[in-house]
Amino acid sequence: MQRLLVWAILLPMMVSAQSAEDELVRVKEFMPDIVFDLKYSSLDNFTNQKLYSTDECYLAINVVRRLKLVQDSLCTIREHNGISYPRGLGLKIWDGYRPRTVQVLMWEIIPDPISLLSGPRGHNSATIMTS
Repeated sequence: MQRLLVWAILLPMMVSAQSAEDELVRVKEFMPDIVFDLKYSSLDNFTNQKLYSTDECYLAINVVRRLKLVQDSLCTIREHNGISYPRGLGLKIWDGYRPRTVQVLMWEIIPDPISLLSGPRGHNSATIMTS
């Protein structure tokens, strides 16, 4: 019975532990031509404050690999709806991994329980892809 209890406690921790696929990497190292507009590295965001001290974007390696596949495919499209794109189409990234300290700071600036921030413990996993 004690063994079962130990497994019941440890298993969720082991499942949620970071794997190699969750390793955070600098996106530019894998996609040097990707376009960024990191809003929280500027004043152009809902807080009107610069929240990031860097303009580098980090994401989980498994997300970067998937984004690279999409980016590489989009780069081959040179024309769309009659408009010419000599360098091809591409992705633009507005945000990546968000440190918990920034998440808490956002909540302190604007504590809106209805917002996407979901409170000071909102998402910052760098593995969520949204449209």
